[in-house]
Amino acid sequence: MEQTTLSKYVKAMRKQYNLTQVDLSEKSGVGLRLVRELEQGKQTLRLDKVIQILNDNKVSLFIKNYNLETLNPDGTPNPVASLITTILLEVASMERRTILERVNSGRNQYIAKCRKEGIKMGRPSDYKKSDEAYKEQYQKELTLLRKGISLRNVHKLTNTSMNTLRKLKSMFL
Repeated sequence: MEQTTLSKYVKAMRKQYNLTQVDLSEKSGVGLRLVRELEQGKQTLRLDKVIQILNDNKVSLFIKNYNLETLNPDGTPNPVASLITTILLEVASMERRTILERVNSGRNQYIAKCRKEGIKMGRPSDYKKSDEAYKEQYQKELTLLRKGISLRNVHKLTNTSMNTLRKLKSMFL
């Protein structure tokens, strides 16, 4: 079989079996969000859930650097692969938590230092963006708002915050 990304493979197999994303999520016992994120190739997937979907559909995942397959030749889950992936996933989770703790600790120390030394954080108090700068930065948003598209839909299309869109609407429309 040709090597391909997991997301493309899962989508192709789902379509081959004429399943919708909803059908696949129900058949596999996982949430629709997980199926959508898997097909989009999101980096933040829960690999244990992905392996569950693959195992339920009799697709063995080959873990190259450990030379393991998640299914035995008879189609049953490989307990050694399950054990190793569980351990690796826990280590990855611990690393993410450690990184988050370190970032928060550094941020909190910086805030405490600034407060202690009376250093103002954030934008300068006299900062004000000009109307022209707003028009230039938010051209697409203003065009959509002028067409009568709702704030919510403009937010979905542009990923601009709702408060910024409200401000643009009050300033220019």
